[in-house]
Amino acid sequence: MKITSCKSAVLLCVTCFLSAGWAHARLWRPDDAATPPAAWFDANDASTISVTNILGTNQVVQWNDKSLNNNHLVQNDTNLQLRTGTRNIGGANALESNSSPATNYMDLTTGIGVVDEIAAFAVFLPDRFAACIFADTGNQKLGLWSANDYGYRFGDNSTFDTGVTGASWGAGEAGVMCVYRDSSDDVYGTMHGYGPDLIENDTGDGTVWSTIPYKTYPNQSLNGALGEIVIVTSLVDTDTRQKFEGYLAWKWSLEGKLPASHPYKDAPPTVPDGTLFLFE
Repeated sequence: MKITSCKSAVLLCVTCFLSAGWAHARLWRPDDAATPPAAWFDANDASTISVTNILGTNQVVQWNDKSLNNNHLVQNDTNLQLRTGTRNIGGANALESNSSPATNYMDLTTGIGVVDEIAAFAVFLPDRFAACIFADTGNQKLGLWSANDYGYRFGDNSTFDTGVTGASWGAGEAGVMCVYRDSSDDVYGTMHGYGPDLIENDTGDGTVWSTIPYKTYPNQSLNGALGEIVIVTSLVDTDTRQKFEGYLAWKWSLEGKLPASHPYKDAPPTVPDGTLFLFE
């Protein structure tokens, strides 16, 4: 889908108005959600990434939070820093993470408590069949977890849901994953917009998400590319969840992975705006 501003296509207005379809709209963003994100990290936004150059490679010292909470990701140890400018997802810049010779991760300025309703969305490309994105400082794999056939863990190591009905994911493939908890403390997951599938009943409160990606065991941390992360500390209804999925899928050229029944399979979510856009 191409979006052409009316300012650059004035001469096409009359002939295209009826045949192509015009709309006063702009693309939906995470900060358009009813409850804005608690944290939002976008690897394709260079203005949010501070680097140090080590032997010609830009290593990430700080990845700034795009929400209004200033909950930045920071790593000052050059042996543990992610890299930028070395990987991409769908042609957009992504941060590279490896677990050798040392696990790459970043610390949140303020940990996010895994209590009550919470949802996390991530776009990433794992190079192997183990890639934990969110975790606390210990051995709790909290949030998005993929292993073997790309399922989920939430809370402790004993809880594992193998995949999401209808979805598939392999090493070397990028995708959109979501995990969220409702008011009954039941945890659900979606994959590329498929689902949701129940992961765990009545989890109770978790601890605190404090690092991204997971760092404790190198064989379970992310080897691959990390594109975008959004965390929302409120109940996410179906409409909002699907907006996040559509936004992320189209932004990272992953819309082809959305199921045919997804409301944003054919076009990304938009919001009313004073700008006139042509959707082709």
